[in-house]
Amino acid sequence: MVFNILLLISVFSISADINTLRTKKEALQLEYNLVKNSPTSYYLIIDFAAKEAHLKADANLLRTCKIMDSFGNIPPRTQKLTLHNHIQPYTTEPKTVYRQRELPLDFSERLTNGPKSRSRLYFMPSFLIQSAGLPTPRDMPGIQLSKQDTKALASALPPNTITIVIPSTSKNLGLAQ
Repeated sequence: MVFNILLLISVFSISADINTLRTKKEALQLEYNLVKNSPTSYYLIIDFAAKEAHLKADANLLRTCKIMDSFGNIPPRTQKLTLHNHIQPYTTEPKTVYRQRELPLDFSERLTNGPKSRSRLYFMPSFLIQSAGLPTPRDMPGIQLSKQDTKALASALPPNTITIVIPSTSKNLGLAQ
């Protein structure tokens, strides 16, 4: 009986190791193709298993950022994302005409109070990188980094930058453990 239980545990352990290796292989293939096609461009690797985000260029590591938290439904398979837009502090907001004056208004038509203090990076398909301490959206998956790391990534990554997301192979993808 004990032997059967140990055998069952080892089978599950081996299948988890195989899934981990398969995930890493997919990510390495994506990174190889990315470097081969445009060797001088910046790209980002988000590794949920290591709880780190790596900024790279030409397969060289430029910066490592610790993932502080994750939210939403993280994709279960290795995925390639494209940076769509980023919002940084002191960027100009679209203004609307309100009683013949231009005022910066938010979506609820309330006045905004000055410049933003934190950066956000929006990716397609739906994924968000933001500074820790900001409210998390309900339906969008993403990660939270430190304010300095988010600002550094927002400064380094131009629009249409490719990002590779490597999921954690465990059932619990949340990082708050």
